[in-house]
Amino acid sequence: MNKHVKNGGLCALALATLTINIAEAAPQKKSDWKKFNFFSHVETLADASKKARKKMGTAPSYGVMASGEEDYLSLLASEFNYITPENVAKWGPLQPVSANEWDFSAFDSMLAVTQDNKQKVKGHALVWHRQAPNFVNEQVDAATLAQMIDNHITTTMQYYAGEIYAWDVVNEVMGDDANYRQSVFYKKLGKSYIADAYISARAADPRAKLFYNDYGIDSINAKSDAVYTMMAELIADGVPIDGIGFQMHLDAASAPSTEEMTANLQRFADLGLSVNISEIDVRISSLPWDDVTNLAIQQQVYHRAVNACMNVRQCDAFTLWGFTDKYTWIDGEFGEDDPLIYDDEYQRKPAYFGVADGLLRIEADEAGQLPNLIANGNLEIGLDGWSTWAGELKRTAFFAKNGRGGLRVKNRTENWHGAVYDISEVIKPAQEYDTSVWTRVLARNQQVSLSLMTQCDSEGAIYQSLDTVSPRLFRWSQITASFTTPDCDSLTASLYIEGPQAGIDLFVDGLTLRPKRLVPNTEGFGPNLIDNSDFEQVNHEWFSFGDPVLTITTDNAYSGSQSLLAVDRTETWQGPALDLTNIVTAGNSYQLFAQSLISASQATVKATIRVTCPTGDQYIGVGGTTASNTEWRLLGGLVTIPNCNFIEAVLYFEGPSPEVNIFLDDVVLHEAITQPINAVIQYSDFEHGLDSWSAWGGDLQVTSAQAYQGTQSALLSNRTGTWQGPLIDLLSRVQAGQLININGYTRIEGIESNPVNITVKTLCAGETEQYQQLASVQATNDGWTAINGSLTLPNCQLEEVFVYFDGPVIDANIYLDEVTISTELLEDPNNLITNPHFEQDTQGWVTWGDANISQTDIDAHSGNFSALVQNRTAEWQGAVYDLLPTATAGQTYQITAWSKISSMSTIEHNISITVKSRCEGDSELYNGVGAGLINNLDWQQVTGELVVPECTLAELFMYFDGLPIGVDYLLDDVSVNP
Repeated sequence: MNKHVKNGGLCALALATLTINIAEAAPQKKSDWKKFNFFSHVETLADASKKARKKMGTAPSYGVMASGEEDYLSLLASEFNYITPENVAKWGPLQPVSANEWDFSAFDSMLAVTQDNKQKVKGHALVWHRQAPNFVNEQVDAATLAQMIDNHITTTMQYYAGEIYAWDVVNEVMGDDANYRQSVFYKKLGKSYIADAYISARAADPRAKLFYNDYGIDSINAKSDAVYTMMAELIADGVPIDGIGFQMHLDAASAPSTEEMTANLQRFADLGLSVNISEIDVRISSLPWDDVTNLAIQQQVYHRAVNACMNVRQCDAFTLWGFTDKYTWIDGEFGEDDPLIYDDEYQRKPAYFGVADGLLRIEADEAGQLPNLIANGNLEIGLDGWSTWAGELKRTAFFAKNGRGGLRVKNRTENWHGAVYDISEVIKPAQEYDTSVWTRVLARNQQVSLSLMTQCDSEGAIYQSLDTVSPRLFRWSQITASFTTPDCDSLTASLYIEGPQAGIDLFVDGLTLRPKRLVPNTEGFGPNLIDNSDFEQVNHEWFSFGDPVLTITTDNAYSGSQSLLAVDRTETWQGPALDLTNIVTAGNSYQLFAQSLISASQATVKATIRVTCPTGDQYIGVGGTTASNTEWRLLGGLVTIPNCNFIEAVLYFEGPSPEVNIFLDDVVLHEAITQPINAVIQYSDFEHGLDSWSAWGGDLQVTSAQAYQGTQSALLSNRTGTWQGPLIDLLSRVQAGQLININGYTRIEGIESNPVNITVKTLCAGETEQYQQLASVQATNDGWTAINGSLTLPNCQLEEVFVYFDGPVIDANIYLDEVTISTELLEDPNNLITNPHFEQDTQGWVTWGDANISQTDIDAHSGNFSALVQNRTAEWQGAVYDLLPTATAGQTYQITAWSKISSMSTIEHNISITVKSRCEGDSELYNGVGAGLINNLDWQQVTGELVVPECTLAELFMYFDGLPIGVDYLLDDVSVNP
């Protein structure tokens, strides 16, 4: 047996160097689990978890750790005391070559960092179908597979015996249908492999805690019931299993309540198991609100999940799956999102404070409560967001209304000196808000006020006392108030707490700011197309779809004082309706939102659009919600009107049983603003040279004599013809039929005033040259003049495309500066890749292993962006695209892509195009379908041919691999065409 260890011991000298580099980048501050001081200030989540007597965990990326990124390593060391390796401890990475070789080098390196940081480690995951080695496949017989599992568990756990606190022994054996997953393990061995794995694990390291881990079991449902039954059976059979990890990859739009999560955790704990939240992230991209509101709702969800763990004594850990939005698996699996507690710049997000508040036993908002926009209102973990206009702010762990932290304002020399919270970034103009705060003073007969400062544009600040209380001595008093923000474009605002006499300290805790209603985010959409959408006017254009009677009522209203009520419905499809025939356009997309309330305790309300095309009626569901009679619920969605010469289009609301009345309010319909992606293909400020510019005559140089911006511009002198001017060749950067936009600034020298033009020369194969003047301005010698023009290129086989600035008499010298040339990216409708240019981030693309993929503007073959693939720890790692949804079995496709080495390597390397395919019932196949040599100097085209297997496909992935470990590369303009 070869454990694939080098230098005769654990790691090679090269590995030791890597380990040292990682460890040296970590800060001196360590997470010491044993220290505990009730009145000590909480500075980090690790501190909070010690007070909670829980473990605060994260799953870091080995690739990012190995890169030495200082901010990442610093937070990893200071904020967490429990580590789960994201990938390097899985079976595939530990046995990448063969069944008798192990490579522990990456995990060893990560473990060295965790030991230096005094962090406990949970290994993840010994047996998992999705990252098993290639030699674990359908061709292996049952006895051999069982031996492989046992060898892997025994070798790995004995190797790390005494160093690893716990292991996820078996991972995700239950399918989404609540039946055992039809993995290669189950097909060959039945469910017995599960018990056998735990028996092997206990024998290999008797001191390690042994866990099961699964997703989709965060609340009581069919799948969690099935897992519960499995765990109960294993325990009854004497299988040595210590606990269960609950993956909570949650969507904030549908996350369970604290009560639902608590009940589920508790029933597993009642089996005698230790429980933990093992993988949590919270997606927010499906929420329809603005970023501030979405992040506040995300904070609520994190807070509720921590509360659930705190409610169950046997819940011993809370682990984030990553911690910064800069590096998250969510972007590749679900699309671009911001699911974690730190942003891309390593700044704390509201969710961070939600986790801290939960660990310090502050109760989260109940389900349905509008979010608090004050991220750090409870002051448990620092003074983020707080300031004072005078006086001194101090944290206090002795005087606190909520949790274990509060704010003390000292050295006050005026009554108005107090605590200030800037709310400029979280409020909207002309909106209503509720606010509250708890205050305390250590003196009698004092008054404390909650006040608001607002300032519009360049106008003077307005100070307003919202409400005032007289706190009882040594007692906390709450101030509550409401206010409406001014209707102005540039709004600055702060809440502040003031009032006691000078010299008296003021204590503050529990600041809240909640919108009275949530306003959907309409960025990218036009104005509301529906008149009287809030039904505040009696006259309206709504009518009954079927038998209902419609009235404007004051009985209920989401906003204002009135809503629309539909009664006497006799069918489920009946409800209020609106004629959209003259409002919407065929082929265009729209966003719909509406607030609904019903007379029953619970029922589904749906929005539907019936479009009558010449070929018949089409019914398009726009969205729905579970409505109730206690609170208004938002429904909404996106809809594209069929591209037909429609006769009629009608929006109507339906769904509940006939006896249920439907209330509607605040119905809005916005048309999507369809703007082309304008990709900058050339930007020249001439600060670093001519940057690809030349001339057909005269002398072109960079000069500091004149500049529109910066210190330099381009100057063309000694012209011998009026057609001579600075020019640039665009042939390699544009496509036939594209729209190009040219913007720049010009001036002349040697003559007072004369025209300067933008001219484009094009040449189609087999045709004569074409010259088109796009713009002409009167340039002068005493200032810069803007010049702009646009042109749609001929739809032909282009052989020449030149843009040049010409026109003035030959005695005039031409200056040029700040030139931007952009194009509209043209999408090939036959391309299977929906995001080929990476102008829409990296949506649709993922990586395997430790590598990560990100959008970058450091270079691009076309457009503004390309994809950067980094942190590759194996040759097979690279950019991956799932072709299964779009490819056709038996079809042949031509693959083209442009690639370039991003790292400093000057050596030319081979990059491969590999396809992983699997037919239903068969094993995986890996085929190299293309390759090419790339370097770090120029973009190179890589081509290949894919022949899709003629079968019922279960998997079809294309990926770009083959480069040596550590070589980063760029990818752009990928196409897979029949």
